[in-house]
Amino acid sequence: MPSRRRTLALLAGGLPFAGCSSLRPRPTPPLARLDGVWLVNDRPERQSVRVTVTESNETLFETTSRLGTFESPTPNDGNVVVDTGIAEPGRYAITAVVGGDEARVDATRAVDGDEDCVLVRFTLTPGSGIRRWTRSYRRCEGGTATP
Repeated sequence: MPSRRRTLALLAGGLPFAGCSSLRPRPTPPLARLDGVWLVNDRPERQSVRVTVTESNETLFETTSRLGTFESPTPNDGNVVVDTGIAEPGRYAITAVVGGDEARVDATRAVDGDEDCVLVRFTLTPGSGIRRWTRSYRRCEGGTATP
């Protein structure tokens, strides 16, 4: 019969390897195709919104859109879809900034199985704040598909 000390040493020596066989590499996040960025202004005054699309901290697209209001429509109106022109799938982060408010969406989190085409919507809420919303589907419409 092994001694108590030897048994404990064997058990302790085996512990570092006990979980190794169950460690699996983390799955890589899916790639997303970005269909467009939908901006909605629910505030009573016109707003300028800066939209930025990045991948691995590199800016791929940036624009500022001037949004009107729904009460007094302007040429841009209060409801605009921005076509980023990015056709390739990637791991995109989309950020909207207006005044002191900022909202960010990780497009890969919106991918649902084979529905890898993502439309991102930012709604400027009355007062302050930006609501985020995403929709994924199978076929990109080139920034023109608004639900």
